[in-house]
Amino acid sequence: MIETTRLSIRPHTLETVPALHAILSDPLTMCFWPAPFSLRQTEEWVRRSIGLYETHRFGRSRSSLRYLWF
Repeated sequence: MIETTRLSIRPHTLETVPALHAILSDPLTMCFWPAPFSLRQTEEWVRRSIGLYETHRFGRSRSSLRYLWF
């Protein structure tokens, strides 16, 4: 995990599936992919990301703002 005063970057967990699915199932967000993800596809994507991070110590991460400046 990497944290700064404003940003937190950490690996995905299964708890992130619902929030990530809201993004990956959106047709507009996924317009450059073959199709939006089903819930099952989102969970598989997260599981692959978790496996990459556990095996190779790198992978897709999630980021979130910790502090807003305005």
